Amino acid sequence: MGVTKVRNRITGIDILRLLAASCVISLHVGYFHALGEYIGMTVRLLARWAVPFFWLVTGYFLSKKNDDKYRTVKPILRLVIVFVVASILFIPLDIEEKGLVEAIAYCLNSDLLFRGTYGHLWFISSTILGLLFVLLSDGLRLKVLLPAAATISLTLYLILGAYNPFESLGTVSIARHFASIAFIYMGMLLSTRKLKMNFSWLLVAVGIALQFIEAYALSQIMGKDPAEQRLLIGTIPYCIGMFGIGLNIRGEKALTGMLSAVGRKYSLGVYIIHPYLIWLSYGILLNILKLPISIAQMLIVPCALLSSIICLAFADLYLKPLFLLIDGDPEMITKIDAKLSRSLGQ
Repeated sequence: MGVTKVRNRITGIDILRLLAASCVISLHVGYFHALGEYIGMTVRLLARWAVPFFWLVTGYFLSKKNDDKYRTVKPILRLVIVFVVASILFIPLDIEEKGLVEAIAYCLNSDLLFRGTYGHLWFISSTILGLLFVLLSDGLRLKVLLPAAATISLTLYLILGAYNPFESLGTVSIARHFASIAFIYMGMLLSTRKLKMNFSWLLVAVGIALQFIEAYALSQIMGKDPAEQRLLIGTIPYCIGMFGIGLNIRGEKALTGMLSAVGRKYSLGVYIIHPYLIWLSYGILLNILKLPISIAQMLIVPCALLSSIICLAFADLYLKPLFLLIDGDPEMITKIDAKLSRSLGQ
């Protein structure tokens, strides 16, 4: 995904956007209970790198525009459009799951500004918050502000989340919302460093191992469900390692180029619409094809991913205005950004 547009693409990063989108789908599918407790836990822990990875990508490409103190304006505008459009698109599914009365009550709640009309949209709102903080830091020209906020936000997320014996959903949600600041800043730092492939794989291995150790320890000491932990200490080297692998992948083969193109064009859209396709795919697999739940759970992630891409490709070809709105309509944002730049004296 990533919300900044740059002329020079990095093939491996675009491929990993697609892989990260599939990992997000696996997190939103559920706990894979029909496949066994340990398989479900393993799948969810292995997928935890995906959301921080998207923030790393945003920060990495944002840092390429260090000479522009309004560099965050365009991605913020893009995400605001995405957040509003997606919230409207998910009203029907929200009503289907909650009922009309509860859905209307939620829309009148202030939580709507942070989570939209469907649970996964918190990520868009959180990213906007992180970018606003970068904009504030750039405007005030305080170099210490961003690293300090990044350190505090990441520490609080760990303390109030996985390592909080008195964890409450509300506290974790607030801390999670500010975590974007930390990973966007990490992405900016990574733009000045060269991560070699071997070292990146080492980070991935260490991060995965540490996640499993942490998850087991937390289950034994605090009685926490390993599959429920959103961010662990090991997630940090894990996502950085995956990002480093993306930086080192070369796009010399046809398959690599195709995957890169799909990831570049559709990863954000996949993130936005995939809950609909999970719902639809489960309906087809279980109610029409009458597959056993264990088989359906093995097929649900690739089915939801592929059907999301197909729907987006169809919209790109035949429903262009809708596709541009789901993607944040970069063309319209470019015009708005140009007007803002002129008004701000650039």
